[in-house]
Amino acid sequence: MRVIGGSARGRIMRHPRGTKIRPTSDRVKEALFNILADKTRGAVVLDLFAGTGALGIEALSRGAIRAVFVDRHRDSINLVRSNLILTGLLPCAELYRQDAVRALSLFQRQGRSFDLVLLDPPYKEGITLSTLGQLAQSGVLSLGGIVAVEHSCQEDLPERVADLQLWRQRRYGDTVLSFYIREV
Repeated sequence: MRVIGGSARGRIMRHPRGTKIRPTSDRVKEALFNILADKTRGAVVLDLFAGTGALGIEALSRGAIRAVFVDRHRDSINLVRSNLILTGLLPCAELYRQDAVRALSLFQRQGRSFDLVLLDPPYKEGITLSTLGQLAQSGVLSLGGIVAVEHSCQEDLPERVADLQLWRQRRYGDTVLSFYIREV
């Protein structure tokens, strides 16, 4: 697992053994950031269900000014911290060991907003749509902001979730990338 582009390009990151965390493949990660193009430059990013931190780290490497990583598992947060150190991007990051929905409530109370949300929940838990709904309800995505959702091809997502409108959708094997924009 490596950083695909930007200032940390080519840096190798640590990844877990076993199946507890499912890292995004380099192919899917590259496709995701090709679709986002320059939308990461200058963005404040939220990486929910961070796992290894690969998506948020890629965004930082490509010019995001800040990334907030959220995962409920201690091992994941330790892995994200380790990967941020390996890539030299730790000063641009915040880490929260917390459930995604609770983190969204916390950020809402704090009045925080994000330009880009990277949402990659566990495939087999069936929580993608409900988390997307919570995200829309929280109002932490800025107007015109983008949510990039990585999900299983067995999970259909609707064209619209509250004020989030599906912008693009691409399939890569068993993985689908769905992009939503918060309408202005």
